[in-house]
Amino acid sequence: MSTTSETSRRSRKNQAEAACIQLLESRGWRVESRGWPDLCASKDGRLIAVQVKGKRGRRLRRPQRKVLYALAKHQVECYVYDIEAGFEKLGTQSPHLD
Repeated sequence: MSTTSETSRRSRKNQAEAACIQLLESRGWRVESRGWPDLCASKDGRLIAVQVKGKRGRRLRRPQRKVLYALAKHQVECYVYDIEAGFEKLGTQSPHLD
């Protein structure tokens, strides 16, 4: 159960987020809030994005593919990880979106 102060903080954040989204969109930006990778990591000036899948063979959902391939096109190294197969690096071309 949330307290009044928690609810108040959350609604202020949601109002601020909505205002920010509206401002960005009015300036021509496309705003994505779904599909972001589970993890981002940095080391020695490199940035990687990782989508973690619990079971081998689980596919990326469409919003996840869109975001990961957009990041890859901007030189962010993107990977899908599952415990059995390890890391699979994604390229910049998505066979599922083209």
